[in-house]
Amino acid sequence: MKRLLVSLAVVGALAVSSAVMAVSAPLGLAVPYAVAALAGYLVEWYIGRRRGIGNALRRARLSVSVRFAARDALLVLLAIGMDVRTTAIAVLVAWAVYAQVARVAHLGLARVCADRGRRPVDWRNLDVPGLSVPEPPLYRLRAGADRRVQYAGAAPMLGLAGVALGAPWTLLWVLVVCAAAAVSVPALAAAADLVALRGHAGEEEIRDRVRAALEAYGPEVVAYLSGDPRSTFAVNQWLPTLERVAPRCVVVVRQRHHLSRLDDTRLPVVCLPRAVDLEAFVLPSMKVALYPMNGMQNNHLIRHPGIADVFIGHGDSDKGSSANPLSRVYDEIWVAGRAGRDRYRRSRVGVRDDQVREVGRPQLAAIDRDGAARPGRTFTVLYAPTWEGFYAALEYSSLKLMGRALVQRLLAAEGVRVLYKPHPTTGARDPGYARANADVRRMIANAGGGHAVVDGTTGLYDAFNEADLLISDISSVVSDFLYSRKPYIVSNPYGEDEEAFRREYPSAAGAALLGPGCARLEEFLADARGADVMRGERERTARYLLGADTDDPVADFDRALVDLVARWTARPVSSAV
Repeated sequence: MKRLLVSLAVVGALAVSSAVMAVSAPLGLAVPYAVAALAGYLVEWYIGRRRGIGNALRRARLSVSVRFAARDALLVLLAIGMDVRTTAIAVLVAWAVYAQVARVAHLGLARVCADRGRRPVDWRNLDVPGLSVPEPPLYRLRAGADRRVQYAGAAPMLGLAGVALGAPWTLLWVLVVCAAAAVSVPALAAAADLVALRGHAGEEEIRDRVRAALEAYGPEVVAYLSGDPRSTFAVNQWLPTLERVAPRCVVVVRQRHHLSRLDDTRLPVVCLPRAVDLEAFVLPSMKVALYPMNGMQNNHLIRHPGIADVFIGHGDSDKGSSANPLSRVYDEIWVAGRAGRDRYRRSRVGVRDDQVREVGRPQLAAIDRDGAARPGRTFTVLYAPTWEGFYAALEYSSLKLMGRALVQRLLAAEGVRVLYKPHPTTGARDPGYARANADVRRMIANAGGGHAVVDGTTGLYDAFNEADLLISDISSVVSDFLYSRKPYIVSNPYGEDEEAFRREYPSAAGAALLGPGCARLEEFLADARGADVMRGERERTARYLLGADTDDPVADFDRALVDLVARWTARPVSSAV
């Protein structure tokens, strides 16, 4: 509501400014016109910072170009109303026309520069000799200029107002020349950039050279991701594992926003925004595609029959989404342990038992297995709630209902250090979770004393290693933490029957369950620091969820990948349907 009121006030101020200018111009009232125009420019500056208002005006056929063109026309009308010399009117008419021509020229040349300088594909960690598409040398001079040149019209307006107040006509001529120079700079810079880009590789040459470089590398495995900017974490958690496996891997992302969000990696990375580019980059050496997320554009690669499609997910949890009917489209579904297989059996979503393969959780190699709390160190509790989910039926998070109270109690507990690790997509669907996340972050920051907020994908496992106790929700965080064999608490935010809750969510079998009021929190903290009554059940739960106990979680995954690459290498393409 507050945002709506602000928007209405801004549009109202713009309307009043325009009305005063429209009335003042034919009457030749230069001073009221100038005051209203300057107020209008201030409102325009604010609109430029609030995209929503600008979009609404554009939908109403009142784009920024239309508004500034109207100002130039009113300036000419003001000169006529002031009954100034004909030469001045002609100069202002010439200015208004030139300003629009220069702006159109800048936009057209900038578009050509963008087309010529754009890479059809992007890449990292690939040796592509002799290929470069430099940033145009004068790009920064014209970046964002489309709106800035519109304000140049303030100069002739101030010159005309100055003349009305007794200033010499020279002031108007000088300010018109300055305004004309200002609107010329972006167009001239774009023209210079266009000349600078001549001779550089075009789209087809770039695509061919990058494909040749990837072909020389000969990737056998493709880690494939398509999704919004919040989804990059799904592939980030697999990068350290894929760097260690025997088959050669390449990371393929479909949106450019992932490139800036990918963690550092030695693996080749290729961004292929268009389906036609992906089509050109499917190589004979590629035998296995790994999908950490279900995405609409996954089918662009799945449709190729010569590649084994494997859903690896981005976590192993008891959430309903972990047994998605979409999984039926993959040749294989790789899960950590028997719990994953049983999950698909119970869900009856059409996944065959022979599609499911237990490969462990290779990412867990980064987690220490040091057991109980180490003496001489402050007892550390990690609170890592999940996000609210895409739908209300998949809402497992404790953050909005009990997160604030929980963190407040933890901060008040004696001898306890608190780490807080929110899910990367917290608040994406429900703003209430974003507010709760902000409140908890603020509480942690204000508490000081070693309490901290943990961000980033890799930060989670570092936090596991620091923590002596985890408090989390039904999510893959619980499953992964079980590898450490340290105590954990699972939230039961809706107060469900504990026996039924553990049957529904097997990952909670080795945990203490924390109800809506956090009533037994202090009791659970004391147990984790002492008797640890759930130790035996926790061991059994870990083996059920994560598979056979091993010191190298990557080994089983690597063997499964090598085996699948070998099978699909030997398989005739015509039969791989």
